[in-house]
Amino acid sequence: MKNARLRDIPSFIRVTDVNDIMFDFMGSETRNCLKSSAIIFNTYDEFEHEVLEHLPETETKLVESLSSNLWKEDTECFKWLDQKKPSSVVYVNYGSITTMTDQHLKEFAWGLANSKHPFLWIVRPDVVEGDSAILPDEFFEEIKDRGYIASWCLQDQVLAHPSVGAFLTHTGWNSTLESVSEGVPVLCWPFFSEQQRIVDTHALTGRLEWR
Repeated sequence: MKNARLRDIPSFIRVTDVNDIMFDFMGSETRNCLKSSAIIFNTYDEFEHEVLEHLPETETKLVESLSSNLWKEDTECFKWLDQKKPSSVVYVNYGSITTMTDQHLKEFAWGLANSKHPFLWIVRPDVVEGDSAILPDEFFEEIKDRGYIASWCLQDQVLAHPSVGAFLTHTGWNSTLESVSEGVPVLCWPFFSEQQRIVDTHALTGRLEWR
């Protein structure tokens, strides 16, 4: 990673204590890779060609797109999307493990309401730290049929839907790959881990190179 700084390293291993449990875990997993018969890279050449070029010459096989979910997907949202105009819907999802405060959630809610755009918002039951995700009645009165809230969805299919015009995302790696694959513009709101690094190295670079 050219010009990488300590603050560019994923937050959960951005430590100075060599005995930190997550730092030690990443070290042991890296050593285990040397013993493996194969390594799967969740990426593609156009996105990380500089890194991939430094890999040793070995037999490479391309794996078709794979996906799995631990959350039950809401498929009814597609009926709602079908009723919207092309590229009119803002899709909002912060990933499968991101959490926030209740106040933070409500700020996002009123931001979406005040935007006056139709939106599909994924709100996991555990998205609020130590509590359930509960939105005020006034919010639902304001958005009426303009917003659709689900606990989870088939994200790759949502991003491929013609009515989706933008993606408000935590900029997690999988979400970034899927949004780029479908050509959906992203609004980046990184929370932790590698997300800020992705914004700095890929989202901003993409804005300049792919515009």
